[in-house]
Amino acid sequence: MTDQTQKINGQKTGMIAPLQNVALFNELVERVMNRPIGLPGLATFHGPSGYGKTFSATYAAHKFKAYYIKVGDSWTRKTFLEKLITEIGEKAYGTIPNMVDQVVDILIGIDRPIIIDEFDTVVDKNYPELIREIHDETDAPIILIGEERLPSKLMKWERIHNRMLDWVAAQPLIREEVNVLARYNAADIEIADDLLDQVFKVSEGRARRASINLNRIRNVTTGRGMSRMNLKEWGKEELYIGKAMARSGGRR
Repeated sequence: MTDQTQKINGQKTGMIAPLQNVALFNELVERVMNRPIGLPGLATFHGPSGYGKTFSATYAAHKFKAYYIKVGDSWTRKTFLEKLITEIGEKAYGTIPNMVDQVVDILIGIDRPIIIDEFDTVVDKNYPELIREIHDETDAPIILIGEERLPSKLMKWERIHNRMLDWVAAQPLIREEVNVLARYNAADIEIADDLLDQVFKVSEGRARRASINLNRIRNVTTGRGMSRMNLKEWGKEELYIGKAMARSGGRR
């Protein structure tokens, strides 16, 4: 987690490694990949929207050279298989059973994890058994990411529920992590502790909301021609709290 050359969206990720959900997800992938023979290779990472699950998964996908797909609302079983095969680097062909066989043939003997984001959509559309079949035929390590209710949703699917090696809940943002995110989202300005405290307060544990606010502070600060911002100077500028905001006053 300290590799400074690794990048996500063109930016170095070493500074993000201390985030607790990045660490939790990395540890989960390692446990599933290094599990003893005979234990199942499915696991879930679940939590509320905005907790940084997708960012943690993207980081891990780079670190472990995982196959990563984010399920779309419009996807069918066929779409899922086509996207997975494309992510693996092959061209999909034939019927759904043909594509399942294709996935199995490719994954057998390859020690690379599969990360499936937005897995709630797979459950809601009633095809989690497709993933269970791929797991059983390949023994591939597969991490499922979803919202906080994903574990309870999967109880309906006994054959996939009882193949889980681990269930890990994403954790809410803590105050120290706002400093880490500030170095990532607003590295070219200085943000005072009192304003960072306010960012933490309005973020309600959501790393995404904190990142949005830090980026907003950066934009307002540079827009005023400043290099430092504190709570008093921030004044009546708004911070994002999950609702539409009035337009910033910008330069003053």
